Amino acid sequence: MLTADATRPLPGVLVVLPPLRVAALLAAVAAVPLVITAVLALRRVDAVSSLRDRGGE
Repeated sequence: MLTADATRPLPGVLVVLPPLRVAALLAAVAAVPLVITAVLALRRVDAVSSLRDRGGE
């Protein structure tokens, strides 16, 4: 429960993020959807010709 008597934490909070690790993590997170999309796009067959071959509507 928060009260009006709350004070700043001692010692002060210090968060240090190594820039190279953060950049690598961001690159990995951004690359995963891109790779999945690329793989799905390469595996996809032409839908129009596929329907024509099967006699689709």
